[in-house]
Amino acid sequence: MATDPDYAAEGATLSALLAGAGLSAARLQDDFGFPGGQAMVYQNKTGRRPISPAGLKVYARALGMHPRDICPRVAATMLWEEPSASSDASNTSAGPRVSGRVPLISSVQAGAMADATDIYAPGYAEDFVSTTAPIHRHTYALRIKGDSMEPLIPDGYVVIVEPEADPREGDVVVAKNGDDEANVKLLVKVSGDWWLKPANRDYKPKPLGDAKIIGVVVAAERRFR
Repeated sequence: MATDPDYAAEGATLSALLAGAGLSAARLQDDFGFPGGQAMVYQNKTGRRPISPAGLKVYARALGMHPRDICPRVAATMLWEEPSASSDASNTSAGPRVSGRVPLISSVQAGAMADATDIYAPGYAEDFVSTTAPIHRHTYALRIKGDSMEPLIPDGYVVIVEPEADPREGDVVVAKNGDDEANVKLLVKVSGDWWLKPANRDYKPKPLGDAKIIGVVVAAERRFR
């Protein structure tokens, strides 16, 4: 199939955005239900097939971007809500688009999640929080208590946790201790051994030992109510 020059340019832009965000065709299919599956992602990236409105919606959600910043041609054919203009002076501007809402749960529930086959049981959340971070099926939120992660993540902040992400050195992770509670700490490697390190220097790092990492923090947000 011949490649249209316009489609090829759109595909190159899309390919660069997906690569920069670390989004593979498999992840778009499995985590976001991309219409047409991995084969269609490949054809969009190479310009063999044009990006469809349905596909653009998924790309925008996965990348956390407005559709017009991915493919202006297709975005122009779609209806999207825009912030209403105001003549009043303001010290605010439109913020990043919300990806969705995730359950805010307790540390005890988070610890139990590591062994659960279905975490979406009725009544499992104390609240739901909106986030601009990319979310997947099992993404959840925890409220930080105490000052062990200050100044990086102050007391009272809500963190968004992705349990399916692979932890890497330097990540903020959620670790399950022997009491099935979840603790948020920095994951560091010292002399070949893994340690859980508080951001606050008043607290001492602890070896990972038998603790189990059950999620990676992908965002931290301040809530006032």
